[in-house]
Amino acid sequence: MAEATLSSTAVSDHAFGYQPPAIDGDFVGKHIISVDQFKRQDLDILFDAATSIRKRIRSQDRGLTELCAGKVMASLFFEASTRTDMS
Repeated sequence: MAEATLSSTAVSDHAFGYQPPAIDGDFVGKHIISVDQFKRQDLDILFDAATSIRKRIRSQDRGLTELCAGKVMASLFFEASTRTDMS
């Protein structure tokens, strides 16, 4: 398996004021880097989607697996955290 690496430029851009684009209701193709990208309306959309998915899981909706087919999700943490270290 290939090891993921970050260039020193990518790290320094993040450390010295990189501002990721705002979500503005359009999550497609966006990388979530900071909580500052979200407005209240964005969070409402996100939580509504999570509630809908939870209901589908509880009702054993078989079509739910097709929703995520071919998708990849990765979580990267750049600082040690006891909270995320165990999850």
